[in-house]
Amino acid sequence: MIDPDIIFAFSGIGELLLLITGIYAISRFFTFGEIGSLILGIFLSVLAIGGIIYWIKKKESFFTQYA
Repeated sequence: MIDPDIIFAFSGIGELLLLITGIYAISRFFTFGEIGSLILGIFLSVLAIGGIIYWIKKKESFFTQYA
């Protein structure tokens, strides 16, 4: 069986990479004036922040379930 620590490590890394991508897209808007980058950046950032909040809330219940 896969170790729950590994699952949560990769899940957290994925959310952080999504947030970094969103921030990069927003910075492209300020650099090049691309409105599509601003929309994409806001969408990805909100999605990543929601995922991080969900990840933090579910982390404790997941570990107590498999402990």
